[in-house]
Amino acid sequence: MEHTVVVSGQAQIIFVGDFLFPEGDAAAIRTLSLARICRDLGYAVTVIGKGQLRPQDYSEATGRYQIDGVRYLTMNPKPVSAAHRLLHPIQRLRQSVMALELLDLENTRAVVINASGSARHVPFVRAFCRRRSIPLVGDICEWYDPRQMNFGRLDPAYAIFLLVFHGVLPRFRHLIVISRLLERHFKKEGRNVIRIPPVLDPSRIPCVDGTPRGRLVFLYAGLPGRKDRLAEFIMALASLDRDEQARIELRLLGPTKRELVTLLGRSAGLLNGLGETVKALGRVSHERVLTELQRAHFALLLRPDERYANAGFPSKVPESLAAGVPILLNLTSDLADYLGDGTAGLNLPNCSQAEVANALRRALELSESQLRELRRCARKKAEQYFDYRLHLEAVAGFLAQLDS
Repeated sequence: MEHTVVVSGQAQIIFVGDFLFPEGDAAAIRTLSLARICRDLGYAVTVIGKGQLRPQDYSEATGRYQIDGVRYLTMNPKPVSAAHRLLHPIQRLRQSVMALELLDLENTRAVVINASGSARHVPFVRAFCRRRSIPLVGDICEWYDPRQMNFGRLDPAYAIFLLVFHGVLPRFRHLIVISRLLERHFKKEGRNVIRIPPVLDPSRIPCVDGTPRGRLVFLYAGLPGRKDRLAEFIMALASLDRDEQARIELRLLGPTKRELVTLLGRSAGLLNGLGETVKALGRVSHERVLTELQRAHFALLLRPDERYANAGFPSKVPESLAAGVPILLNLTSDLADYLGDGTAGLNLPNCSQAEVANALRRALELSESQLRELRRCARKKAEQYFDYRLHLEAVAGFLAQLDS
């Protein structure tokens, strides 16, 4: 489908954040989906991120980089050295504002900032928008825990997050949140808050059954260190007998073999026993993730029932479902609203090693027809709950209140 970009006099919405747009990190995927909503509502949309400009996205007709009719720019037109980051910290903090200053801001309906992962930019963008009387919207997708940070509570990024989350975002009039927990936390009388889970365009996600016969393929995509319980899955896999292990393959997109060793610690020797059952493929492109999904029987999502997991909402869920891949998971965040019936995956009461091992044995007992039915239901769930078009009316109402 072709989309036009900017029409003279057309109201515009600008998205800004530290995400690697359009390469495909979770924040970039979410931003593109929100941008598509605004585009379909008739707005000209510009995204300012930190990804690299892709030659294939350049339009000779407009002289701009665009994807799906969404114009995008980058704060980092060239690689930035570590020395530059140290010598110019304030300039780095003002990158988002410097990028905004280069735009024609006439007819700007709103600026939307990724307010969690880009917390350090929030005070600067807020001041910029207040000076120019531009409505500012915060998109909140995380409530970080110190354990997610490199240096725990002493990490400067965590201190900045706390300051912004508790000191600045409560002053925002307009907020988009990703979960019910964040909605309850921020929704107060007189505040304009809308909840939008991770959404996408299912028609753009290939749904082809390329799974092998004779063994079950479980796919994990991401970096597990401080969020997902991948170690529990590997230990559960190692607890199965040899015949059961021979019928399973675990493909990992993101972690390297060395990182798996670090993750498992004293249990790293299990990898030797598992051999080719575990395949660590390292960092791959988003396109490769979509390809590998077509070859998987199940996607993996194991997270502890803690605040950070319940405040967020994993973007890998709608993407896996859209690809027709059921999910082996425990139900954190709002996942029970969509997957609680178990028709599109295997639900666990928790992510303990024993429960994961039980789920693996249940998966091994499924027939080919049952696996096909799980795939069919997974795709249906994506279309029923996670198509971005389902939120057009609600977002139109949300944007209508920006001037109130």
